[in-house]
Amino acid sequence: MAFLKELISYNRPVWAIVVGFFANIIHGCTTPFLGLMIVQCIFAMNNPVVDTMIANVNYWVGWIAIIGLTELLTGFIGKFMFVVVGENITYNVRKDLYVAILQKHMGWHDIREHSAGNLTTVLAKEVQTLNGVSTESVSVITESAIALCCGIAIGFYFCWQEAVAAVVLVPIMVVSAILQSKYDPANEDFGI
Repeated sequence: MAFLKELISYNRPVWAIVVGFFANIIHGCTTPFLGLMIVQCIFAMNNPVVDTMIANVNYWVGWIAIIGLTELLTGFIGKFMFVVVGENITYNVRKDLYVAILQKHMGWHDIREHSAGNLTTVLAKEVQTLNGVSTESVSVITESAIALCCGIAIGFYFCWQEAVAAVVLVPIMVVSAILQSKYDPANEDFGI
């Protein structure tokens, strides 16, 4: 927990985090609404009167275009803001780590674990991993959670029985996704 508190102090600028979260919230809501608009468009095609059908389809296609543009903009803004924060984290952690390495006494550098190759690996790879853990995963988790909640809310509005079935099946799908990622043969940690 102390590690996370230390990492939070590197999350700058704060306004980019706030803008990124709001963009991810909107982006997460657009996906279920896009599905709803596509279904409305399909239902509009069942109208036997051709002029009415074309007008209704054009209306729903217009909404699909608006939602698509919203999804494009909010997706770009959300990812860009978290990339800015992630690059700031990477830069600041590398700078602090480099300063700490330079301030060590000369005997510290004689230890094999503190060789130049090991230290450069830490500066190059390990710090980049912090970037992915702190910003990219938070962005995807926020967006997915909002999309799930918004989709379930839309489901309860239209058919509460199917929404209850979906809510019951969500934990099963989450556990199966975790097991699949843990025991996937393509994963290097599987040990086959």
